[in-house]
Amino acid sequence: MAKKYKYSFAGKKEVREGRGAVVLSSLSLALFFISISMSFITEGNAGIVTGAFGLFSFLCAVYGFYLGLSLLRTTQKGHGIAAVGSITSGIVALMWLAVFLMGLK
Repeated sequence: MAKKYKYSFAGKKEVREGRGAVVLSSLSLALFFISISMSFITEGNAGIVTGAFGLFSFLCAVYGFYLGLSLLRTTQKGHGIAAVGSITSGIVALMWLAVFLMGLK
């Protein structure tokens, strides 16, 4: 008679710093939409404040992407939150890169 193996999947705890990656990506996304809407409302003459929001948003997105990727290397922990933060930050950074490249046209 064959042995019956019992498997149990213990709930892995999420990486605590993964929340930081999600917060940074959310902040970056919010600042992206604020900057784009301010520029749209003023018809492209928003000034230095919008540029500062944009630069800060891009830097938050890049750091959130880096933080999320570095947290994915950990073992014995859940990676769901870190993956969401990393993917969202990467998408926002690509959106800022697209906006910047459209401005060089």
